[in-house]
Amino acid sequence: MKYKLLLPLLLFCVLAKVQAQGARLFTSADGLPGSQFIFMNQDSKGNIWICNYGGLARFDGFGLTAFYEARGQNRLRSNSVYRLTTDPLGQYWVGTTRGLQLFHPEKETFEHIRLEKGEDDNTSRKGKAITISDIILLPGGKQLLLGSGIDGFYIIDIRTHKVAEKATAALRQALKNIVPRRIYIDSKSRLWVVGSNLEVIDLKSFRPLPINSKGFGIQSSDMEITDFLEDRVTHTLLICDKWNGVLVFDEGKRQLRKLTSQPTKFTSAQCLIQRRDGTLLVGCESNGIGKIELAQNTITDYKIQDTPLDLAYCKIHSMIEDRWGNLYIGIYQKGMLVVPSASGNFNFQQITGTSSIPIQSAITSFNHANNGNIMVCTDGNGVFYGKSYDNLQQLPLPSFCNNAIQHMVTDPTGKIWIATYGSGLYCYDRGAVKKIPDTKDIINKNSCYLECDPARKVLYIANIGTGLNRIDLRSGEMSHIAIASPWVFALKLDSKGRLWIGSSNCDCYDPKTNRLYNYRLETIDNSSVRAFLESNGLIYIGTNNGLFVYNDKNNSCRHYSLDSDNKAISVLALAAGNDNAIWMSTNKGIVRFDPKSGSMRLFASYDIRKIGDFHSNAVYCYANGTIAFGGDNGIITFNPVSIINSKTEWNPIHFSSLNVNGKPITYDFNAGHNFLDAAIGYATRITLPYNQNSFSIRFTTSNYAASSQLRYVYQLKGYESVWHSTTADNPLAVYNQLPPGHYTLRVQSISEGKNLQTTEASIDVIINAPWYWSWWSKLCYFIILLSLVYSQYRTYQTRQRSKKRLRTVIGEMLRIKENYLNVIQTQQVDPSRSVDSGDDKWKKRVMDAISSHISDADFGVEELSHEVALSRVHLYRRTKELFGSSPNDLIKSVRMKKAGLMLIQDKTSISEVAYEVGFSEPSYFSKSFKSYFNMSPKDFVARYRDNANDEIVQQLFEL
Repeated sequence: MKYKLLLPLLLFCVLAKVQAQGARLFTSADGLPGSQFIFMNQDSKGNIWICNYGGLARFDGFGLTAFYEARGQNRLRSNSVYRLTTDPLGQYWVGTTRGLQLFHPEKETFEHIRLEKGEDDNTSRKGKAITISDIILLPGGKQLLLGSGIDGFYIIDIRTHKVAEKATAALRQALKNIVPRRIYIDSKSRLWVVGSNLEVIDLKSFRPLPINSKGFGIQSSDMEITDFLEDRVTHTLLICDKWNGVLVFDEGKRQLRKLTSQPTKFTSAQCLIQRRDGTLLVGCESNGIGKIELAQNTITDYKIQDTPLDLAYCKIHSMIEDRWGNLYIGIYQKGMLVVPSASGNFNFQQITGTSSIPIQSAITSFNHANNGNIMVCTDGNGVFYGKSYDNLQQLPLPSFCNNAIQHMVTDPTGKIWIATYGSGLYCYDRGAVKKIPDTKDIINKNSCYLECDPARKVLYIANIGTGLNRIDLRSGEMSHIAIASPWVFALKLDSKGRLWIGSSNCDCYDPKTNRLYNYRLETIDNSSVRAFLESNGLIYIGTNNGLFVYNDKNNSCRHYSLDSDNKAISVLALAAGNDNAIWMSTNKGIVRFDPKSGSMRLFASYDIRKIGDFHSNAVYCYANGTIAFGGDNGIITFNPVSIINSKTEWNPIHFSSLNVNGKPITYDFNAGHNFLDAAIGYATRITLPYNQNSFSIRFTTSNYAASSQLRYVYQLKGYESVWHSTTADNPLAVYNQLPPGHYTLRVQSISEGKNLQTTEASIDVIINAPWYWSWWSKLCYFIILLSLVYSQYRTYQTRQRSKKRLRTVIGEMLRIKENYLNVIQTQQVDPSRSVDSGDDKWKKRVMDAISSHISDADFGVEELSHEVALSRVHLYRRTKELFGSSPNDLIKSVRMKKAGLMLIQDKTSISEVAYEVGFSEPSYFSKSFKSYFNMSPKDFVARYRDNANDEIVQQLFEL
């Protein structure tokens, strides 16, 4: 299901904004550590490594990363880097003026490989420094041969990183007293050594091989060899020499000779490469790049178009072609020039005249003359004709013609009609050019398009200012056809004999009925029609707002906007391809439209962008299916079937840089904490704190040419379900204010070819939660919550017990009261007793005595016995008999009830009540009160104060 959702986005992405990658010069402003180039190499990931006297640099297809000398462990030991070589194990060996190092790209650290015990440690810089001037892999792929400009040779095992002592000693014995500056091993296992002289030995037997250079003007002592190269086809060994130019080793004669005996400017040779197509190139000190022709023993100029500087005056010190055909040129004191590879499918060609000088004017239209000549119209240089585009002759036009040719057509009689902008209409017949007179209302000077109706012998002329006009080819009569717009840009005669007219509207003129039909392109207003095409019964209408397809059978019109960044693509010319598709030149590149599926693909490679801008209606279809589109700087030719069947190159993508909260982030192996788990190109995880949760990450491909043609989509899985698109000019994924969580960033690239091929890269993104939301914090929160719950439970249990005790006390008080009432009722019923009996009087006397002394803290049993005139024994017996409690309990009960009543009725403070009821210490009162009522005075007030006037509550506190 996800692929179904992704497909429309991919189709949109192939029409996204494009800025094709051209040749570009990278300098120190782009991160290049220096321009004194020594050597360049490509690793297995496609990165280009640049060794020079200013440091080491890595180019990833988009930008440069530089490494500089620094003291300490894991650092580059010297800025003078002579070689970087990779081995079959994927290890990176770096040769510097301070020894051999092993580079670990996943950590971006340098490990020093000790070749001798006395070497320095890069911290104190005390000890011997061994210069490694060259590194090559020995046959078998298990050992490296190191050349030291001071110490001779070392052979090292790539697995153990140890010097092979015996092999090293044997080699040094064979090459006594030779200090190598450059070493090379050819396909026959011969070691070529450049020291003070050129020496050759057989690596199998360690026997020296004599080289004869006599008779060719070469003295080995005069040579300063800079490079070696063996031709892949002929296995001829070529040698670069600073003083003698390119040298060739004749295998049969074992002779070393100059490539050419003729004088040549390519003498100070610096470097050699062989391109994928077999082309041999030599870079020279002051004369640019030469192309070596082994068969002819010559060197000619090698032209590279559209470069930002003239290579003929550059010092070429190093060159390399990567696996995709991109050419990297190290130019002394200038920088690194990167020339993208040609796609091989779209061919850019400049139009040249007989003098081989490119025609500078834009190509406006093509025509095929009856004699088979190709006729090319230009906007400023007139008309050219010939059999091929690289050797055209100019058609002579009258001197008063401004040569701003817009269109050309051949009528049934063989006459060629020429429309110009500013000079009117011309007719070329039998070698003579005739000017058609201008008329004020019919044909003015601004003609832009012509269409011939061979059946009716009529020529239609599109004019800027007078609209649509026609000429009767039999009588020469001119007439005007009235249409809504006076500005006509395109014409097309369909298979039914109708004339389609392109202006600010789309009109169709039927000459049979002499009627004009208007087809309003209602989908988008202000659609200026620029081109027409009829194919398989459909009329294709190219406008500045995309493509319209008109179906004559059901009178329907469908619009395809070809949107790019919410801006419609302008269609300039249309052609039917031999792949059953419609091809268009547009303001964004060349677009292929599939009528069956309605899908579109944009092609905007470096070759296409060389043309500048395409021109309206500048299109020509050859009989073999080749299509040509014209534009500012020449033409683009291609065969649609070849394009569709072309093999898609695999362009792996990788992450190249990371910014967190707007600051660039790099991996530092020596740091205690890193956001990345490895260097960005090797990282699998990004870990960010919660307060640094915004990041942007850049991605690219190592293929420089493809880096501007790929389309990218990305998604942060776990955070979103949608895919976002981005283009090659800004390959960046940006996310802000991400919540804590674990996500995966997925990036896919889309390549051009037979199918839409995608490659994917991914990296985990972890946003850590804040400390107060970590697992141990959550555990603490849980423990605290559990404690609170337990505390609430204990409080609830205590309150329940208090309520139960209070209910018991109240029940006891009610029972006493009920007994008391029963006694009163019994006395009322019994006539033998009166209310004022002796017991009641005595009880009243006791209560009055206690009440009158209730505020006296010293009033106790002794004082009460004195007040009622009874001994303590008799008093105890009587209170037990009449009150059911001892004197002391009776006094306490009266005090507590009085206190309770005061608390809920008088709203007196607890301290004041304590003193009123005979307590000298409020704290002791509170303790006694809680013991009596089973609750504190505060809780007592909170419970009963609002019900103080309740009759039942009042009865509970009756003394």
